[in-house]
Amino acid sequence: MKKIYTSIITILILMLIPIFGITGCSKEEPLTPGYQLYFINSDMTGLVPSDYVINSQGIDEAVSEVLDELKKTPEKFQYVAPLSLNVVIKEVGINEDQVSINFGSEYLELDSIEEVLLRASVVKSLTGIDGIKAVTFMVEEEPIVDAQGNIVGAMTQDQFVLNAGKEINAYDEIKLTLYFADSTGEKLKTTVREVVYNTNIPKDRLVVEELIKGNEEFSTINPDTKVISTTITDGICYINLDKAFLTQAYAVTPEVTIYSIVNSLVEINGINKVQILIDGDSSYIFQEVMPLSDVYERNLDIVSN
Repeated sequence: MKKIYTSIITILILMLIPIFGITGCSKEEPLTPGYQLYFINSDMTGLVPSDYVINSQGIDEAVSEVLDELKKTPEKFQYVAPLSLNVVIKEVGINEDQVSINFGSEYLELDSIEEVLLRASVVKSLTGIDGIKAVTFMVEEEPIVDAQGNIVGAMTQDQFVLNAGKEINAYDEIKLTLYFADSTGEKLKTTVREVVYNTNIPKDRLVVEELIKGNEEFSTINPDTKVISTTITDGICYINLDKAFLTQAYAVTPEVTIYSIVNSLVEINGINKVQILIDGDSSYIFQEVMPLSDVYERNLDIVSN
């Protein structure tokens, strides 16, 4: 199967394509208000959210309705409907909280920017429906793969770090090596996370934001933490966070929290050490144990085997 690449190509083909029926088990339940569809801006540089009221009640019907809307030309003509690109949906299935979309072979002809933006808009639109958490793309019943030939698999909205409505230069896919707490809260374990992101976002900031998102089991940083700024100078990465970071939200040691950040950032080429600041101030002592005035290096002794 042709691989899905993420380098920039500029050709765009627009076609209106019908969407076929959906197979799945209907669940009759009200849907969350405040829903948004995601379209592509006319410059093919980002996503544009658009308020929308889902009229369907069941999840199956809601998915069908949303996919149908994503093929229609929006009222604001500067937007591009993602499913009006050169694609054909052959079948859609729903299994519990996951949607599987099987495209025809035309999907493989999309250029890299079209492909990433289509994925992002469809995934973010569908996962906004109550009860849908992930979306899988197939082409002729085969899973799509990345540039390295790895299966992309189920995609959640957190994988798409895109600046909706803002001008950008390109998107790319990256595999981040992140360190989260293990079940004891006293050690770190390694996690590899594949992320589609806006290349205007520095990788060091991207890493910290992904750590703040955490994982489903054992996270390390208070999820209310905000990244104020990141700077790399002479191999040292300076991470400036707000005061929410000082409040520990998980049952993990202070060392685990600090080294989850340090070890994850040092995985980036050009970063050898890390200093954490709070509102620009390095005088804090995190959890009365870890002085933020210190510049920290990688610590592999805290990583479990």
